[in-house]
Amino acid sequence: MSKTNCVNCGSAKDVDAKVCPFCGTSYFDLTDIDLDGKHPCIVRFKHGDNVFQMKAYPSIAEITFHPVAMDARGVDGRLLMMSRNNNITARIEFVSAG
Repeated sequence: MSKTNCVNCGSAKDVDAKVCPFCGTSYFDLTDIDLDGKHPCIVRFKHGDNVFQMKAYPSIAEITFHPVAMDARGVDGRLLMMSRNNNITARIEFVSAG
């Protein structure tokens, strides 16, 4: 089972987890989506008690990253120090593929 660290508390968590088991931080993973807009993806989202699914293309994908400091990890991958001063802005819009 692959592990990673929570970006909020630094605790180890399963990479397939939707929330950190220790602090409850939610994860929204975009690594499976090709943000160049050339390939469709399946987007699932929840609004209230309803879950919606659509085949879509990313129409806008603007990611702005302004690092102020870097996170430090030990040789075992454990988080040693984490900067909370990074500024990441993401604007992503999807258009239905039909």
